[in-house]
Amino acid sequence: MKTKTKKLFILLVLGLVFPLILNYNFNLSNDFKHKVDTPRTSATYEYIIIDALATTNTTYYGNWSWARAQPWCTTGDGTKDYPYIIENVTIIYPPAIDCLTIRNSRKYFIVRNCTFKD
Repeated sequence: MKTKTKKLFILLVLGLVFPLILNYNFNLSNDFKHKVDTPRTSATYEYIIIDALATTNTTYYGNWSWARAQPWCTTGDGTKDYPYIIENVTIIYPPAIDCLTIRNSRKYFIVRNCTFKD
């Protein structure tokens, strides 16, 4: 009779503790799913034109050397293994002008975490 009581007690304890452990782990995993990374603050520009053949650089227009010197072109050298990365920029463009124009270029680049508004 003693062994039967011990088995019943163990089953009862496991029956109560096991669901609590599962529920605790489930809540932890849900907390991580809903956590959203806050994007970095973006600088704001009217438009950006990158022209590989440009010889003059202005506030919103220039070649890749000019672009690389800007805070929104964070890394890279334009190769397949190390592309330019354009990120964390908000472009509010006037009508009839494109937000971001890249022309006359065979460089590799990535655009990420950018906002384009009209």
